[in-house]
Amino acid sequence: MIEAFDVPLVNGTAVLGDTAGGNGNGVIDPGETIVLTVPVSNNFTCIGLTSVAGALSTTTTGVTITQASSSYGNLSAGAAANGTAYQFTVAQSVPCGTLITFTLNISSAEGASSARTITLRVGQAVTATTYTYTGSPVSIPDNNPTGAIATLTVPGSLVIGDINLNLTNITHTWIGDLVVQLIAPDGTNITMINRPPNGTGSNGNDNFTNTVLDDEATNSIQSQTGSVTNASFRPANPLSGFANKAGNGTWTLKIIDAASVDTGTITAWSLTIAPITCTVSQTVTLTVTVRGSANGTVTGSGMSCSTGSTCIANYTSGTPVTLTEAPGSGASFKSWGGACSGTATTCTVTMTASQSVTATFSQVFTDPTLTARSTPIKAVHVTELRSAINTLRAVNSLSAFSWTDPTLTVGTTPAKKVHMDELRQALNETGGPSPSSYETLVAQQTPIKASHISDLRNAVRALE
Repeated sequence: MIEAFDVPLVNGTAVLGDTAGGNGNGVIDPGETIVLTVPVSNNFTCIGLTSVAGALSTTTTGVTITQASSSYGNLSAGAAANGTAYQFTVAQSVPCGTLITFTLNISSAEGASSARTITLRVGQAVTATTYTYTGSPVSIPDNNPTGAIATLTVPGSLVIGDINLNLTNITHTWIGDLVVQLIAPDGTNITMINRPPNGTGSNGNDNFTNTVLDDEATNSIQSQTGSVTNASFRPANPLSGFANKAGNGTWTLKIIDAASVDTGTITAWSLTIAPITCTVSQTVTLTVTVRGSANGTVTGSGMSCSTGSTCIANYTSGTPVTLTEAPGSGASFKSWGGACSGTATTCTVTMTASQSVTATFSQVFTDPTLTARSTPIKAVHVTELRSAINTLRAVNSLSAFSWTDPTLTVGTTPAKKVHMDELRQALNETGGPSPSSYETLVAQQTPIKASHISDLRNAVRALE
């Protein structure tokens, strides 16, 4: 039997990482790949849960979840686990300040389940700046819905992360009469104060002096029955309603006196705004070209490239990409080129800019050293050259050569002048030496020698 209350529970704060797929500043920025760890706990007091798993989803435009599931294993009663990491990407087109809303569904083999909402912001709020009203005092008309209007201008261009309203010097002999509204440049109008306490208008204290309205404050302005001087309060409606909006432009403070007798003046007020900033991660391109006289493959994050191919993959600037070479049958790895060098199996390229890499594979020749009048000429020497030359032809977008005696049989097919002539011609069409540069062969007179094979091998190596 399952205990009848909500489990498992998302435990604590989701932890994100952008070191591998971003700029490593610990903030979600456009163009990054984010790793997200969400701890989960079993809230049952006496029942363990098995095969606890999570599934993450979102409908936020421009956000793609690339690892949607996590395994938390078995959780004994009261136990918690971080589970395996989720992963998502944020398109470069996602605006700074966007709130990403995730739904995390958690379940166990026993049927226990829960759903949680996780909200993360693109970008981060930076150092706040205070913008101060510099106009003349404005009288607040008594018992008049038109109210008093005072405006200030926020210059530049910014997106709001956090905002506070500072009522520095608003005089009035009965603050319970007042309705205070703040209007953003886009016309969004939020009521900050509505006749305290709680809309009754019975707070008969004087003035808003150094009264700060801040969503993070402990007490609400609406519940105040006494003086509100030199103190911070939560507004009647959250200032977060302005979050992610453009903060630059003209802001309007409107104060309405909703009862008769008492009057006042708007003398001084200001806004403190912490803007949202993003570090847009640049996308850079890695181009890998695989060439040579034999087949091989280069693999890396997001790519797999074989001899004769050029592969292109995009990465976030700063991403390290490890490339691994793997020779095919009858091949060996010759070397890296471009942004890589040497002959090691792997090469790591840090993508601080767009870069190119080449990887070259070589045909492994039987009897690598041929000795005149000692090493017999074999069918395999010719077939290996044919294979190497056809691979080079494919790399250079040429069709395979049509060989005389396409199948050479050991001990049966004699080595002929035509075999050498075709190898020389096929190699020349690939960019190799002219056939006339080799020793002239006379049919049924010139024996096929070790030097003839060696010359062709050297020409193949030069073209790799």
